Amino acid sequence: MAKRKLDFEELIERLSEIVNALESGNEGLEKTVLLYQEGNDIVDKCEKELENAKLKLTVISEDKGA
Repeated sequence: MAKRKLDFEELIERLSEIVNALESGNEGLEKTVLLYQEGNDIVDKCEKELENAKLKLTVISEDKGA
């Protein structure tokens, strides 16, 4: 079964879970590396979503001012 796409808020929540797991120091090396990679992937996705939202707001502002 395919994973559904997480929305921004769910991504942030997952990132928080990852940070907590990494900060706990209870994970083994392999799991820590996997969590770190997942966290980096989430950060990339969130940055893209924020950039898209910023562009949309810019367009809306420009349209309103025209």
